[in-house]
Amino acid sequence: MKIAKLITFSMIIIVLFYITDMLDGQTKQVVFVTDIQAPYSGPALMDNGFFTEIVTEAFKRAGYTCNIKYMPMEKAVEFAKEGKADGFLARVYAEENEAFFVHSEPVFESEVNFYSKKGSNITFDNLSDLTSYRIGVIRDDFNTGKFDATDELNIIYISNPEDFIDALLLNRVDLILYSKQVVLSLLKHRYSDAGNLLDTIGRPLNTNTFHALFSRNAIGYDEKVNDFNRGLSKIIADGTLSAITGKHFSL
Repeated sequence: MKIAKLITFSMIIIVLFYITDMLDGQTKQVVFVTDIQAPYSGPALMDNGFFTEIVTEAFKRAGYTCNIKYMPMEKAVEFAKEGKADGFLARVYAEENEAFFVHSEPVFESEVNFYSKKGSNITFDNLSDLTSYRIGVIRDDFNTGKFDATDELNIIYISNPEDFIDALLLNRVDLILYSKQVVLSLLKHRYSDAGNLLDTIGRPLNTNTFHALFSRNAIGYDEKVNDFNRGLSKIIADGTLSAITGKHFSL
């Protein structure tokens, strides 16, 4: 009887060790929400967009599977804010998000630049030097919101980023102002002679840092943001992040 009990007890210990080992080997799961916006994120984009790909790969290096759910921006923010998802793939750092979210370390930086038609020879030292030019911008865009308030410049509002380069090439505007990544993505996917169409003019107007946001109402958010930052450090150190951006934006 004692031998049978010992065998039973030993089998229970073995099973418990087996189950524990299986659990330890399982990939952890996180759920992030975001809106659809090229080239950052979207199910129809290559690898779901470059920002989504970077975040997913950083989580993978930390032992997580990152599941992405797409929904309109306002709904996505509220969904994550309430802790119904682990976080939101925000983009530009915004101080007002700190009450509800923890920002990850910067995932990448994006320059906001002026672009002209190649060979236009436009130069400037100050914004006041551009008063004689028609400048295409997106109204209320997060990249250029402060710039919109510059009344002395001849600003032409363009409703769709995809119309930016066409407007420039067709001489409807003299300059466009937008995120480097968006401009490179549009050039890469819409124009065969992409590398010979535009010149970058002057210094960047500003540089934005992009982040993943972790909801303070999600369970274990502090551990997850630390794990994500660790994974992000790994893909920066081994060149994976540079390879991803090169794949998406090299002309």
